[in-house]
Amino acid sequence: MINFKYIMQYLPTLIVLCAIFITAGVFYFISLVHKHHRKRSSITQEFLRSPGQSLLETIGGLNGNIQIRVCYLSVLPLIIYTSLISTIHFGGRDWNIIDIILVILIGSVFMVRLSLKLIKKIDQRKNIRISYEGKLTTGQELNQLMIHGYYVYHDFAAEKYNIDHIVVGPKGVFAVETIASVRPATENRKQDTAVEYNGHALHFPDFTDRETIERTQNKADWISNWLSSAIGEPLAARAIVSIPGWYIKRTS
Repeated sequence: MINFKYIMQYLPTLIVLCAIFITAGVFYFISLVHKHHRKRSSITQEFLRSPGQSLLETIGGLNGNIQIRVCYLSVLPLIIYTSLISTIHFGGRDWNIIDIILVILIGSVFMVRLSLKLIKKIDQRKNIRISYEGKLTTGQELNQLMIHGYYVYHDFAAEKYNIDHIVVGPKGVFAVETIASVRPATENRKQDTAVEYNGHALHFPDFTDRETIERTQNKADWISNWLSSAIGEPLAARAIVSIPGWYIKRTS
């Protein structure tokens, strides 16, 4: 025999959950319809990549993830409240203050956990955004070399990584890697904006970067091997590190 009292106890909560899943399903269905729509753009050629395009795509994915977590945080209190009221009204049991506090604590744990993950995603998006702005700044400056006969390629997909910028021109081939970093907030602005380079590492005011120089050189070596094998002649690409917004102080 069906226990309608038990069903009614959880029916409001199920209605809220079904409404959430139906709404999400409708949006997903609409996105599929637009993706597989018969009408296509008349432009079929592959576009050149823009500076930091892979990071911009990552930011887009993070935006969707953040929006979903915000929706979860908005709906979770409603689900907890609906479950509590339904249990009290249809469950036929008397709730005391201890039961209510326990439900609130459990709900708060879930809320705090979701909030921490949301904050982590927002911080991740902020850091990627700073990196993207640095690559965009460098890319816009490099694009001006085109009037001097250079070819500039951005966000070039290599075998294991993306090369921020490749510059090809009368002076040779260059692999350009961009670093974008926030500055420490102190009173000594001149010191805050200076990066020391000793030939092996980059010394920022609050940390030391020993990986970028080696990573950029590895990318230049990859370009050298790739182009040399393509043209049948030895060609050496040079490595350049761009740090927009900072002063470079050489100590070697």
